[in-house]
Order: sequence, then structure tokens, then C-alpha cells
Amino acid sequence: MPVTFGSVGDIISVSILVKDLVDALNESKGSKKQYEDVVRELWLLDRALLEVDLTSRTHANTPQLSAVCETARQAVEDCRVVVKGFTDKIKQYGKSFSAGISGPRHTVGRATKKIQWQICQKDEVSRFRAQISAHALTMTMLLSTATAKLEEISHDKLEAKCLEDKLVQTQQCNAIEALQRKLQETNRLIGMGNVFLASVKDRLRIEWLEKLGKDLKGIMQRVTHTNVLTYNTVIAIQQSLAVRFPATLNEEPFLLEDAIGRIAPFPLKLVCSWDAFQSILEARFRKLQGAEKIRNKEYVLQDQATGKDIDMSSTWGRAFLPGQHLFG
Repeated sequence: MPVTFGSVGDIISVSILVKDLVDALNESKGSKKQYEDVVRELWLLDRALLEVDLTSRTHANTPQLSAVCETARQAVEDCRVVVKGFTDKIKQYGKSFSAGISGPRHTVGRATKKIQWQICQKDEVSRFRAQISAHALTMTMLLSTATAKLEEISHDKLEAKCLEDKLVQTQQCNAIEALQRKLQETNRLIGMGNVFLASVKDRLRIEWLEKLGKDLKGIMQRVTHTNVLTYNTVIAIQQSLAVRFPATLNEEPFLLEDAIGRIAPFPLKLVCSWDAFQSILEARFRKLQGAEKIRNKEYVLQDQATGKDIDMSSTWGRAFLPGQHLFG
């Protein structure tokens, strides 16, 4: 069953509530300055909700994120309760937050409701802003946790694949060694047979030699059969090695050491485009020094072995090699 950060419909409904509340506050005539900070916090919350939605749809089948999923689901529900509660409160004063109908009586009515809002709900705006800020921070922390968990899962999969390839390589090497021992034993037996034939050739009578010749013919037929089987086995192993070893080399990641000394592997089969590479760099530098330069692509990649810069205008497949070590 897919693992999600709560229902996508729930996230979208909360996002719609946030946008409706922002519209209501932006339509305020006399209170726009007062609610600027609240509107800013609401936009931050809306952005965090959309990132949660994107993460949910992108990694819907990742069971390792179940704990983060449950926490995020509850956080989304808490956001819905807080935003809806504040929206319901300001609906009581809705006419004072719009241009409305002109006229002295209506103008006095709107002014009265604004005074009631400021007196009766004096601390409500500050409390609501603090709640929204806390929820936005919670969403950001959950997204960071999910990103770190996904990196850990990718690293574990890569290590498991490397171990599997090493095991297969070891098994194949052992099989080749066993085959070599069998070939050596076969050659030894043939040599012993040749020595034996040479020693009895001049001592035996022709009749006995004829019988011996038939026996030796049978032995040589069996030896030939064994050699044919051995040859077929060698060919099969060579074909297996030709298929698996290139795949192992292609799957070896290149390493990137960034400006703050962190080293990370980039599997060429998982990271297969410049856009994917750019997205991973932005995620790794989020809220760190240099994040703006990463977003603006103001960086270079240098090959540790040659000291030359990587041509970032070339195609992805031509830019990197398995096992390459880069500085960035």
C-alpha cells in the first residue's frame, strides 16, 4: 500500500484555506499594514504545504517514510484547524474587511466592527501568527527529515548492490580456480598415461598391444569428452563475466567533494540528468552557506585526477565517468 504524507486532498484543501485567508486580509482597508506579517507567514506555510504534497506524490511507495508520514499527516490536520478557526473568527467582521457599500451608516458600521476586532481580539493576530510560523517550521523540518531518509535509503541500496556484485565476482573467481585445478589434474593424468605407454610399448606382445590399444582408445575418448565439457564450461564463464563486469563498472558512482568538505556518491544509473544533479545539490545546500550560488548555478566541477573543469554544457552521459572524483 502506498505511503503518503496524508491525503493529497487534505493538503490541497488546507492550501485553499490559506489562500482564501490571505485574500481576505489583503482586501482589508485599514488593517493591511497590521496583517502584512501574518500574510507573509501564511505564504511560507502555503509553500511548505505544496512541498509536502510534491514529496508525497514523488515518493509514494517508500515504506521507510511511514513515521514521517504520520507526523506530517497530523501537522497538516493541525494547520487546517488553526487556519479554519482564524478564518471563522474574522468572518464575524467580514464587512469591515472589504470595500462594501458606501454611506454614513455602513461606514460607521464597518468602523465599529473594526474597533470590536481590535479590542476583543487584541492578542488573536499575534497568537495566530506564532501558530502559523510554528507549523511552517514543522513542515520544513519534516521535509528535511524525509530528504535525509531518502539519501540514506539510496546509499543503503548502493552499498547492497556493491556487496552483491562483489559476492558474484568472488563466486566466479572460485569457479575459475576450481576449473583450473581440474584442468591441471587432467593434464597430469594424460602425462602419466603417456609415460605408461612409453614404458610398456617395447615389452608387450603385439596381441596384447592391440588389446591395450582398444583400452587406451576408450580412455582417450573419455579424456576428450572431459576436455570438451571443460571447454564449454570455460566459455560459459567467460560469457557470464563479459555480461556482469561491465554492468558493475557502469554502476560505480562518481564522488563529489563539495566546498564544505562533504563527500557524496552520485550513482550514474540513478542520477541521469543535469536537472536531477542540480536538484540534489540544492537539497544538500538548503539553508547552508552557498545555497544561493547553487540555485544560480554559480559553481564549477573539477576532476581531481586531471585538474580540469567539467564542461557543464555537454550532455550528461559525456560529462562523468564511473569512479571519477570531483571537487565542487
